[in-house]
Amino acid sequence: MQSTAIKDYVSKIHLVLNPNMDVLEAIGKLVNLKVTTAPVVDDQGNIVGLLTEHGCLNVALQSGYFAEAVGKVADFMDKEVRTIEADGNILDLAAAAHGEQHQAYMVLEENRLIGHVGYHEMLKALMTLRGTG
Repeated sequence: MQSTAIKDYVSKIHLVLNPNMDVLEAIGKLVNLKVTTAPVVDDQGNIVGLLTEHGCLNVALQSGYFAEAVGKVADFMDKEVRTIEADGNILDLAAAAHGEQHQAYMVLEENRLIGHVGYHEMLKALMTLRGTG
């Protein structure tokens, strides 16, 4: 039987941002790395937010139209971060996520960020567990 542990379906995080970084620089990194969501981590290593493509659309529109500086990542990040434990059950997460609108869940193992799980990873797990993935 296939594993249902979240840690077996986690995706690597390709970009971590600092809350004091210029938001336009951060948007550039999101676009260049083809990343839709990036965790925002303070100088002590704590996850303090998420910067998403969706949250950046208005920023990009405003800065492009008015050609002016906009602000820091902290001004535009989502402060509600959903974290899950790596040893949790991917099926339980998929069932719970069905009614929510979070794009990504940050995965922790022993209080350390090891990656993320989003809808793509949940679908992949469900297909794998079904035997068609």
